Amino acid sequence: MKCPICGGQMATKKVDVDETWKGRTITFRGIEAQVCDDCGETIYDAAVVALMESLIESTLGKPEYPEIMNVEEVSRFLRVTPQTVYNMLRDGRIQATKVGREWRFTKEAIMKIFDLPTPALARYRSSACGAIKAKEAMEKYRVKLRAKAEKKKEEAGKKE
Repeated sequence: MKCPICGGQMATKKVDVDETWKGRTITFRGIEAQVCDDCGETIYDAAVVALMESLIESTLGKPEYPEIMNVEEVSRFLRVTPQTVYNMLRDGRIQATKVGREWRFTKEAIMKIFDLPTPALARYRSSACGAIKAKEAMEKYRVKLRAKAEKKKEEAGKKE
């Protein structure tokens, strides 16, 4: 195969490819490509390019959440409905500030509902410890909910 740039001879070689996307760099090692011996022009097979693009999108295409989020972003972050976020806000399980007609949540406040470490504290606390604390916190919350429900049943029974 001849190089489309200089007309030199192309040879099949394994190369390392650095691709930058959204400010992040990902390196592919050992990618097969046609490389010109004279000018260094590199040509990749269409299937290889499609594979690299899909890998980049799957690894780096995950949503990045800002430090301050609105209800919709929090619901996507927690994978719950926006109504659940409003319920958590009303119950006091999550802290927020109202700006105009909309609520704003800090990422730190959201992480506190699970008592999980924020990225800044992650190096000081193990994730296993955070997961155990989150389970304990959820269990305490469930106990409180059960106690509330029993209290409401008792009050309803007294009224009848």
